[in-house]
Amino acid sequence: MAGRMGRYALWQVRDFMMGKGASFIIVAGLLGVSAYVALKGNGDAWKHSPEAASLSRQVLAGPVGVLSFFGVLLACSGIVSTDRTQGFFRFLFAKPVSLVRFYLQLWLLHGACVLALVAALTWLWGVIEVPVPVGRVVATFAVSYVLVGGVTFLLSTLVRFDSLFTVALWVLAQLVSTVFADRPTVQAIVAAILPPSDHYTPVRLALASATAEVPVADLAWVLGYGVACVLIGLVVLRKRPMAS
Repeated sequence: MAGRMGRYALWQVRDFMMGKGASFIIVAGLLGVSAYVALKGNGDAWKHSPEAASLSRQVLAGPVGVLSFFGVLLACSGIVSTDRTQGFFRFLFAKPVSLVRFYLQLWLLHGACVLALVAALTWLWGVIEVPVPVGRVVATFAVSYVLVGGVTFLLSTLVRFDSLFTVALWVLAQLVSTVFADRPTVQAIVAAILPPSDHYTPVRLALASATAEVPVADLAWVLGYGVACVLIGLVVLRKRPMAS
């Protein structure tokens, strides 16, 4: 079984890089070009100023913020639901393979590919412009992958349009947080059910800085929520027939 899952891993990585990985690179490239053009408006003298590193981080923060959500959403979209709705599972599991192990491995490999691409692209940005902390950018995507990717994974085991439902839940969480800003009890209840966007934002902003400390309590909440979603998704995979 382990050998068979290892062979599946090679195909899973290849399929990701030829499909969603290529799309991820294209989107990242477009966002990177927009940031590059914005910096070029200042000429090249800024690169030698004391504020160069800070300015480079600030300009890259926008693309990173967008890509760390929608790029992760792209990487996890349809991770289970596509196989179910298109009937691909009939071929994938024609041989005895653990459904739970297959999709957990797929989710983990997609995450590893995203982080590898992010590290490479961030390094490339540093070669072209002023370097930014690669570790912090990768950490931002890692946290986002656990949370956004975890929610999308769970929804993919339940519904067809998982990415749309993820966006809807994220927007709903932010709306509820705004509407009930003066009612902390309601906010606490909602935060336990909907994606914890209020906890994710301070973590992302801290990682966008070169020196700010990441709020441990918020980080624990975000990671715990994402991991819980993945675990619930695995339970759904075990209990719900793929043909349903």
